[in-house]
Amino acid sequence: MPNARAWRRIGRLARNFWRDTTLSRWSAVARLGPYTVAALIWRAKKRCTWCGQEVAKGRYAIDHVVPRALGGTDVCRNLVLACSECNVARSAAPGISPPLLARIKAAGRTEAECWDEVRRQLEIPVGRGTWANTCSRPLAKQWFGDAITQDLAHARSYKARVAQELKRVPF
Repeated sequence: MPNARAWRRIGRLARNFWRDTTLSRWSAVARLGPYTVAALIWRAKKRCTWCGQEVAKGRYAIDHVVPRALGGTDVCRNLVLACSECNVARSAAPGISPPLLARIKAAGRTEAECWDEVRRQLEIPVGRGTWANTCSRPLAKQWFGDAITQDLAHARSYKARVAQELKRVPF
């Protein structure tokens, strides 16, 4: 069993593992992981929750139903897919903001249809071991293949450093 000094060193390695991430800016992929983001995209059928347009790779946003500014969290039960334009139009407004409502009406949808779509998406569980994650694996590899490869390489190097540290510290 490692002593306290070894556990402190391993803790520092773990913190550095997440600090050394290869993704330079905040993104849903960095925060949630590529498989979870792919499951959110799959759950929304690759369509924006608000305007209904199909989202393209690199032109999507993960929107918080209850905005983070108002106490919303990053749990999958609070996240839906949106196009970048609708995400910006919604901002941190509770509910649907006037600019977003204008985009919704321009797309020929109603506010009620949008909230029905939010409810439909939130009824489908997303997370490790769920059907959504299983079905979205090909999508994850297609959209986020580089991030998955980098995460695996980073995790392997972290695991190797921890193993090396455990060998180095006497028990």
